[in-house]
Amino acid sequence: FRNWDRPRADLFSDIIEAGPNNFGGADGRSLTISDYLVVDNDVSFSNPELVRSVINSAIDENNANRGAVVNEPLGIRTTNATDFFDIEETTSALYLQADYEFEVGVPISGNIGLRYVTTEIDSIGATEDSLTGDVARVSASNDHSFVLPRFNLAANLTDKALLRFGVGKDISRPTFNNLSPSATFGPSATAAVTVGNPVLDPEEIWSYDLSLDYYFSPSAYVSVGIFHKERENLLTRVTEEPDEPIGATGQVERDVTDPCENGGIFNPIVQPDDFNVFSSSTVPGICVARATTINAEGTETQSGIELAAQYDLADFEDKLGWASGFGVIANYTRQDSGEDIETFDRAGATNAINVILGRTDGDNSTPTLDDDLVTKRVTLEGLSKNAYNFTLFYDKYGLNARARYTYRTSFIERLGRNRFNIPPVVGARGQLNVSLNYEVNEHITVGVEGVNLGQEDRTRYCFNEGTLLCEQSLTDRRITFGITARL
Repeated sequence: FRNWDRPRADLFSDIIEAGPNNFGGADGRSLTISDYLVVDNDVSFSNPELVRSVINSAIDENNANRGAVVNEPLGIRTTNATDFFDIEETTSALYLQADYEFEVGVPISGNIGLRYVTTEIDSIGATEDSLTGDVARVSASNDHSFVLPRFNLAANLTDKALLRFGVGKDISRPTFNNLSPSATFGPSATAAVTVGNPVLDPEEIWSYDLSLDYYFSPSAYVSVGIFHKERENLLTRVTEEPDEPIGATGQVERDVTDPCENGGIFNPIVQPDDFNVFSSSTVPGICVARATTINAEGTETQSGIELAAQYDLADFEDKLGWASGFGVIANYTRQDSGEDIETFDRAGATNAINVILGRTDGDNSTPTLDDDLVTKRVTLEGLSKNAYNFTLFYDKYGLNARARYTYRTSFIERLGRNRFNIPPVVGARGQLNVSLNYEVNEHITVGVEGVNLGQEDRTRYCFNEGTLLCEQSLTDRRITFGITARL
């Protein structure tokens, strides 16, 4: 009722204006909203209190016209108590390194080193009851130590061929936002409560690299390399849904007692009227989804091959003249991840997803949930199996021109708004960028740059590439002109 009984724009027409009408230009489609109103940006940024006052006056007038308080006025701007956190991180480190150089038929050089790191972390945050405004202080501590060895070797096989080998261990620390124990409990049974994890450990990464480079000239070469990584304590964001058993009457019955033994986190402020379809209880408080970052169990591997080449015609200036400014740069990477992680994402709304996926290994007709039926193994984010780019350039007489095409296959992308708690898959995509810069003199350079000239869209699929489409971004081309002045 409230969603359809809000003040009409004629009650606050002083602060609104027509929105842009060119959104259909991104791909030429006709199914676009081209006639709508927005709050004037100049007014909302320069005088937000005026915007609040005008809208509240419209709400008051609308309530009077309806003869009831159908909409509450907007509150004053406040700070969010859960935005506060105080994390003190004390790190001590010891470094040792030795360089070496010798010959065994060919010159060999490199270094060997060791880093010892110990860290202590004290985290302070706050949890807030969004109804009463009560704020409770929470704190936690954690510590960890690591020994991080490293070894590098380079062998000059010939005056043009170089063999490289490296092995080492590194760590990747969680962000302070991931460590913050702050949380806000809202009034909705459908909204996940985001909670930091102050006892997160850094991700541990062993890396092994081997490459062979062959140089035709100082700026022209081909290279082939292989790599292997082993990652433990993988940092991953997961959403833990509470179990939703279905009672004899067909009503979903979530746990309504603290703690939530069957998943989720207890939200004490949700009222029975806001339980929606999740419980028939008449007592405030219900288990809701808990979103947080964890260290995944198991070891994830990442292995692949890299090919790279660069070639220009600078050595042929005497014969080619102006054409000697042309050159190319290209590289290709193929990589695969292992399947040794023992942590899984579990989908929400499992029965509905079973129907979407057409699953036949479970009985979707009965009012029960099989927690093991729709799961997805946690894996590396941002990892495309195949990726390449090719650049054609010209660099001579103060003119620098580049045309670069990049392409990558699908990859996992974790978002704060994952559908069904399963991270989406970004579809394969290529993009062409072109730039042209001219150095007028030693002080002034002018240029133009074109991004995504082919207007390639960006798609996100809910489960796997080519299945249910969750989101599509209409990424238009962008042309930028610029001038640079140096004193």
